[in-house]
Amino acid sequence: MIQSKKIKLFLTAIIISVVMTLLPLQTEAKDKIYLNRTKITLNVGQTKKLSLIRNKKNVKKKIKKKIKWVSGNRKKVSVDRKGVIRALHSGKAKITAKYQGKKYACIVVVKNRRQSDAFTPTPTLVPVQTSQPIAPTSSQAPLQTPKRITFRNESLLREHFDKHGKEMGFTDAKAYEQAAAAVITNPLALHKLEAEDNDDVYYLESTNEFVIVSTDGYIRTYFKPDKGKAYFDQQ
Repeated sequence: MIQSKKIKLFLTAIIISVVMTLLPLQTEAKDKIYLNRTKITLNVGQTKKLSLIRNKKNVKKKIKKKIKWVSGNRKKVSVDRKGVIRALHSGKAKITAKYQGKKYACIVVVKNRRQSDAFTPTPTLVPVQTSQPIAPTSSQAPLQTPKRITFRNESLLREHFDKHGKEMGFTDAKAYEQAAAAVITNPLALHKLEAEDNDDVYYLESTNEFVIVSTDGYIRTYFKPDKGKAYFDQQ
């Protein structure tokens, strides 16, 4: 009788141990990690923030640390270490977030901005003449393809990339230069003339990106100011 009770107690202890072991596994199985977007379409120059989300017991929380962001085509789309993607050239690229040995992907499709979005011509009104008619002329100059905006030379590009680009999360100097040019052409960027040198100053508030272009059309610098828009206002 005593032996039978001991066996029952032993079996009960084993069952409790197994149940307690499985409970954490069931809780972990409910956790789900995913990207907030799996496919995005952007126009050249636009930016978007990707986030890795953990859904634990229906509570969603962004994962902010130990994520490695990689672009499958850095000439088309760049991504910094915070998950901010920038559309550089038309085409397609896969952005991958690497976290705890797993990969989470988002396909980014980049399109050129339509001409109608970039410029809407205003018709020129010509007064009616009662004597000799004058042939109407258009006040709109023919559209020209702008030259590619770059740093003045490779040495300056490398200097600013080492100083600011690496800190911003860029892995190569060309991607850093292309991102600066994208800020300049972004219609959402603020613009003013620098008080001291009359250079063009651009600031994209949504991503805190600051670019200065010299009067002869070369990029002087590109970085993210600590003071944000206040720094732009000081120029």
